[in-house]
Amino acid sequence: MRGLGRANEPGPRGRQYHGLWLSFAAPDDGQDIPLELADKTSPPAKQLVLHPGADVDAADAMPPAVPCTATVSILDGRVAFKLASSVLVIGDSSTQDVLGELGTPGGIHRKSKENVLLMHLGSSGNGVDDYLYNYFDLGVDVLFDGHKHIVKKIIARTNLPNRAEFNEYTKCCFRIDWLGGQPMSVSCDDAWPAIEKRFGKVGRAMVHDRGQTANPFGPSLLYGYEHCVFEVAKSSGHLCSVVLF
Repeated sequence: MRGLGRANEPGPRGRQYHGLWLSFAAPDDGQDIPLELADKTSPPAKQLVLHPGADVDAADAMPPAVPCTATVSILDGRVAFKLASSVLVIGDSSTQDVLGELGTPGGIHRKSKENVLLMHLGSSGNGVDDYLYNYFDLGVDVLFDGHKHIVKKIIARTNLPNRAEFNEYTKCCFRIDWLGGQPMSVSCDDAWPAIEKRFGKVGRAMVHDRGQTANPFGPSLLYGYEHCVFEVAKSSGHLCSVVLF
């Protein structure tokens, strides 16, 4: 309470702050909340409401965030990433195609040597750096070949709460369909044990550890299959992201 400052409108069993309303378990006698109850204890808080604006009664309902929905199809070595009406094909779509389909990115970065998700899959060579378009509102990163300027990899992120980048990206609700001889599918909400059971074991995972400061919740594990790498939270087994190539 001390950290919130003075309440705007103290009332019976409630305290209104800007963007925050608290109610307390106190006698319903029409009086203001006592600082101390008869048993010498303070009234415990029983409800907390977060809202836009200064008044909980005047606040409109906050619209829920709409996650990005993507469908990935893999057939005969062709990886197509469909986002609403936009379709990107790895190894074929150009930088101009991506800008035309997804618009201006929220960020543009050169590929970092510290990013294991990208580096362990190789480089373009020719002494030219690959570059990355960040679409934070879509939960997607697009890596381009620095020499050919075509899509090389796509990273779809799940916005997992125990990751360092939580809330930096919107959750991308993706589904990956392998359309070969034995069709299989994976969704962003599948846990690793179910995925491994479906596809079979792939050997020892690569540990992706950026240190305690960058990721206080522990490292993630990288498992590679044909045309994709799954990043899995070691602590929970949930998907953090998938790299498509």
